[in-house]
Amino acid sequence: SPAEVAVWKRSLERARSAFQKDPAAATSLLATGAQPPDPNLDPAEHAAWTALCLNLLNLDEALTKE
Repeated sequence: SPAEVAVWKRSLERARSAFQKDPAAATSLLATGAQPPDPNLDPAEHAAWTALCLNLLNLDEALTKE
């Protein structure tokens, strides 16, 4: 719904702002995973989108295969 999209946009903006203020946190988040982060991507932006995706996948509505 439009209201939900607005919430996710605000969440992305908050994460973007937080990671821009704390680049070490962005680097730390991106250090986790099977692949290294793409050096061509801005770490704060990449970390913000990563955080948003993690939030989305953590919803009850998300179906995960165990």
